[in-house]
Amino acid sequence: MAHCLVIFLRTPNLHFSQGVRTMNAEKRVITRHGLQQLIDVMIGSGRRVLGPVRRDGVVAYEDVQSVDDFPIGLTDEQTPGGYRLVEAT
Repeated sequence: MAHCLVIFLRTPNLHFSQGVRTMNAEKRVITRHGLQQLIDVMIGSGRRVLGPVRRDGVVAYEDVQSVDDFPIGLTDEQTPGGYRLVEAT
C-alpha cells in the first residue's frame, strides 16, 4: 500500500462496567487522497480539524487544512533538556 495512514476511531460502547463506560477502537486504513477528502468534508461541514503539524521546529497539535500539514518523514531526537526534529531514515 503506497502512502496510507492508520487512524483509530473510538466509539462509545453501550456496556458499562462498574459505572465506567468503555471504548472500542476499530482500525481503518485510509489513503492519502481519502484522508484529504475527509478533511475537506469535515471543514466544509463547519468542523475544526486538529492534528500534528510542524511549527517552529517542533510537532504541535494545531488546525489542519491539508494532508501536507502533517509532519510526514520526520522523527524527533530527545535528550535531557533537548528536543529536535530530524528527517527519518
